[in-house]
Amino acid sequence: MEKLVSGVPEPVSFKVKFANWGGRLPIATGPAPIPAPKKRAPLIKFDVNKLFNRLQKPKEVVADDGSGKILMWIVRRGENNEKVPLAKKDHGHFFSGESYLVLYTYVVKNTEHKMIYFWQGRNSTIVSFSLTF
Repeated sequence: MEKLVSGVPEPVSFKVKFANWGGRLPIATGPAPIPAPKKRAPLIKFDVNKLFNRLQKPKEVVADDGSGKILMWIVRRGENNEKVPLAKKDHGHFFSGESYLVLYTYVVKNTEHKMIYFWQGRNSTIVSFSLTF
């Protein structure tokens, strides 16, 4: 390879690729300076067990003793997309192609409270799935 002198200096990106290229490079090509080591922060002794002692298991909140009233509906697919009440004997029986609503009513300190649960079967339709909300 020959060096052609045309009066126009070669670009730096070209010169960098050749160690024996004549002329000065405007960048340092030697080893990078090594920075002085930084001071380490002092070690603080602490007891790891104190961290675990502070962590407490969340207390389980139970609404009541389970003696409340349960109403269940199955969401029927069809023209009306209606919610049909389930007989008490069918409570707890869920089918993968259906969606269900459960209303649990209970009393605490003479005040009635209600919880609504829903269950969507794996194979339930989008329509019945959306009707449970």
